[in-house]
Amino acid sequence: ENFSFFDLLFHLKENLNENIRIRISSVEITKIDEKIIDLIKNNKIFLNHMHIPIQSGSDFILEKMNRKYSKGEFINKINFIKKQIPNISITTDLIVGFPYENQPLFLETIATIEKCQFSKIHVFPFSKRENTPAYFMDEQVDSFEKKKRVKIILDISNKLEKKFNSKFINKEVYVLFEKKIKNENLMIGKSNEYVDLIAKYDKKHINKVVRVRVKSILDDLKLFGEII
Repeated sequence: ENFSFFDLLFHLKENLNENIRIRISSVEITKIDEKIIDLIKNNKIFLNHMHIPIQSGSDFILEKMNRKYSKGEFINKINFIKKQIPNISITTDLIVGFPYENQPLFLETIATIEKCQFSKIHVFPFSKRENTPAYFMDEQVDSFEKKKRVKIILDISNKLEKKFNSKFINKEVYVLFEKKIKNENLMIGKSNEYVDLIAKYDKKHINKVVRVRVKSILDDLKLFGEII
């Protein structure tokens, strides 16, 4: 009997304590359908964050990678998720410098990222692995160019992250405080949107989900807030 990704999430929702929080990480876009989005939207056990790897924003490169979706399908699904779950944080993985990725194809990836408006991008330069199809491909991208592209994507990621995190200033969020910051009278945790948030340390709030009013965004893009 087939046990689908939806079945797994539904089973977890039905059988876990309501104080548990589930974050969906590194799930393929092809696995996310309307039933799953509806389940996440209507059950507080699921965090307001999904990590969905795109790997490339170019159809030509996606095909070379043997990915099972096009950039258009990816963009449409991301837009649909955001429409259904406002304020959801969607982060992604991206590989730059895959064989055949010339400058126009890299620019195509940048355009796709801008359309998706991710809240953060984890970027990796392509590295050759022996006996994989990509290892034997022509037109390998040189390491200097790969480093340059990583920096460009990181700059874009920082802008997108700042834009997303700034939306929460003067708003209330729920934060699971995880630990006291060493040598500071502060503690740090993650909001339901998987954003780092810092507040004044109070031992009784560690390992608890607390309502926080966001006051500002710090230089390293963490939020700063006050417990309500």
